Amino acid sequence: MQTTLRNLESHLKEIHQAGAKAICVGGDHSIILAELRATYKQWGDLILVQFDAHTDTADQAWGEQFHHGTPIRRAIEEGLIKGENIYQIGIRVPHLTRSGRLCGSEKINVLDIDSFMT
Repeated sequence: MQTTLRNLESHLKEIHQAGAKAICVGGDHSIILAELRATYKQWGDLILVQFDAHTDTADQAWGEQFHHGTPIRRAIEEGLIKGENIYQIGIRVPHLTRSGRLCGSEKINVLDIDSFMT
């Protein structure tokens, strides 16, 4: 996992150094950590708008700290982004989990999306 994250971050760094900005859509949830690392190193303070069904703020899963359910927590812990600068849209859990509350992000439940569209 760590090698993959380093490789992705390196490729994104090349894109940024060429004067371009990357838009990353899709893929395994864990890759967002490499994307945030590269983007933070290039531009500093970030705002994240994440369309996802999950908060990705777990501390670990199956004994692994770097996992598809942990990248937002790791990004906050690494100082790449502040919780109040994260907007998570489409969260489908009916309540905020303990780990989701820890990051302090704004969440829009998937059931509430219609009210924002009118």
